[in-house]
Amino acid sequence: MKEIFHVRDQFRDGIPEKAQWVFPGFINPLEIVAFECIPVLRERFREPVPICLDGCPRMCKWKFKKTGTT
Repeated sequence: MKEIFHVRDQFRDGIPEKAQWVFPGFINPLEIVAFECIPVLRERFREPVPICLDGCPRMCKWKFKKTGTT
């Protein structure tokens, strides 16, 4: 929550046109959820991690496939 409040306070008056900023800890889980919810994306871009502990979170049991652009 600290990061959310920081971003809110930093851009209280709006976001400058050429601003570059990072929202730490938020975008990765949001990005991964799309690949979990949309089967076509998951099949094309994600693959299971071959050796993974049972107690690992589901998002850690998959990785992005190697492609020509990644």
